[in-house]
Amino acid sequence: MRSSSGRSPSATASACTATVAAHTSALSGADYIRLEDEAGARMHCEHCEASIHFGPLVAGVRDQGDPALDDRTLNKLSWYHTSPYEDWPSPDYERDVQVAFSTSPARTLMGDPERYLRNQLDKALPLGTYEAAIENMYRRMSDQRLAHSAFYLHRARINIATDRVNRGFHDENEQPAADISITELTDLDLDAVRYLNVR
Repeated sequence: MRSSSGRSPSATASACTATVAAHTSALSGADYIRLEDEAGARMHCEHCEASIHFGPLVAGVRDQGDPALDDRTLNKLSWYHTSPYEDWPSPDYERDVQVAFSTSPARTLMGDPERYLRNQLDKALPLGTYEAAIENMYRRMSDQRLAHSAFYLHRARINIATDRVNRGFHDENEQPAADISITELTDLDLDAVRYLNVR
């Protein structure tokens, strides 16, 4: 989830589903990893002879009964945030965003430096279950070339009214949510957005 109060729990992701013509074929987390390597991210359809390309980002909610998906437990659970900052929230974050922009080879594509900085500082904070936070950390280490970075796991508690959280959750396979801004949450009249994090 992402939150305007600087807090945002994320739905647990791991096992996968692939859907073709309204039929769903289940794929365990272990088979996902095995088939991604052995079969080029392809699986057999459970309903026909087709082969389905499930891709590296396609993921589903592992357990629809997970307490983390129940709005009534939102403020009772511990939520987690992974960060390269030991002293999160870090007073160095704004400076580091400025340095990253000024040293990026793609900075000419990023546009106005002030606007870029405002957008980065306006991002709502991602929080997730312990499992989702660890998976996100590994994904960042792999996909964002942060394998040699130190990561710290920070635990947080939140206090958000259930009517200030979106119903259900956004599925990032179809609807990006990880970079939602505080401004966007305000426009939606929400304090947090629950989402399935796959990016």
